Amino acid sequence: MATQHSIKNKTNGAEATDSTLLHRYRAAFTQSRDAILFFQHGRIFDCNPAFLALFRIPHRKQLAKLDIDNLSPFKQPNGQRSDIAGNIRIKRALNTGQAFFDWQMRDLGGREFPAEVMLYRLDLPEGRVLQATVRDISERQAQRQALLQREQDLLEAQRIACLGNWISDFERSEIRWCEQIYQMFGRPQGEHITHAIFMQAVHPDDRDHVQTAFDAAMRGAPYDIVHRVVHPDGRVRTVHARGQIEFSPDGQARRMIGTVQDITEQKRLEAELAHSAITDHLTGAFNRKRFDEEIEKALARLRRNGVSTALILLDIDHFKPVNDTHGHDVGDQVLVELTHLIQESLRVPDLLARWGGEEFVLLLPDTGLSEAYYLAERLRQLIASHCFTVVRTITASLSLTTLQSTDCPHSCMKRLDEALYQAKHAGRNQVIEAPPIVSVCNQPH
Repeated sequence: MATQHSIKNKTNGAEATDSTLLHRYRAAFTQSRDAILFFQHGRIFDCNPAFLALFRIPHRKQLAKLDIDNLSPFKQPNGQRSDIAGNIRIKRALNTGQAFFDWQMRDLGGREFPAEVMLYRLDLPEGRVLQATVRDISERQAQRQALLQREQDLLEAQRIACLGNWISDFERSEIRWCEQIYQMFGRPQGEHITHAIFMQAVHPDDRDHVQTAFDAAMRGAPYDIVHRVVHPDGRVRTVHARGQIEFSPDGQARRMIGTVQDITEQKRLEAELAHSAITDHLTGAFNRKRFDEEIEKALARLRRNGVSTALILLDIDHFKPVNDTHGHDVGDQVLVELTHLIQESLRVPDLLARWGGEEFVLLLPDTGLSEAYYLAERLRQLIASHCFTVVRTITASLSLTTLQSTDCPHSCMKRLDEALYQAKHAGRNQVIEAPPIVSVCNQPH
């Protein structure tokens, strides 16, 4: 009797335990936020409340009228028929015990939505059934699409701005570039980039400068540098790189994150603007602004080191009749031809500027009065013998002087003007030397 009583107690305890577990499973099944259903041979025979809500099924009794095919559109986004593709996945679950896949679902209201489906085979006394867990991933896909769109927008913005981002991972000894930077550096997409490969792409004249900036960044300074890169085909680009080191709590450099912008076009435009600011737009000679800057430098060199500088002022004879007879277009062409003619006779350090109208001034560093006279006379003869377009022959009058330590730009130009006036009144087509007059300039510098 005692043994039977003990067995009965164990049986009752096991039944109580099974009942408790059953209640727990039922509670988990009922309260799950994922849609869960059970089906056999395509017919749905049980589901949880989340399934009813997800597929907009107002009453549980409607399950008897539904099968699996009612929960999918006729075709999946890839063009496959849902019934055929679905049967393939069901067979896989029956054969292997499970199947996981993304699927386009459709509720009873006709709304389609993407879902993550997990099929499990259950081997029960009454036969094999399939449990399906369906999770709506519409929001996840929308977030993923929004993220992809933001990434595309960022890439497009970077492309427009010729900007790229990079990460230099010190722990892995590699540099990760975005697509734009591979293009900037002329490297094949996806190439494994190291610091050595990066430095190889940097222009040889800029490598020390770049390495110094990098070493300073490793000590905590911002990485901000403009340098050139050389493509494998020899083309040179100019880039502006910025970056910041990330340090670990113990002070070790972990990685550097930064951007690179291709500023080649910007630099070209800046150079053009800078050139146009100091250049006469018609002749290509320098303008008075540049001449004023250079004569101040020449005076400073003279006072500091005693370096002699000569000046020549040149004026075309009878230029007004050229414009009056042939028009200003021909007159402009004469000025352009004259500029080229003079420039071909100058040294690299010499400077030619258009002083105004048909007047030009030459600044000749490291040149004495006799050397300047020789050049002026040679230019006079060259101009007189040259065959100009349309007008054929023209002549020019020239004056010359050398800078004195007491000079200012006004005083030396005044001497040249007075000597040029003498040349004009002496019959033109000649060179007159303006003797240097040592006097203190009383004009504002």
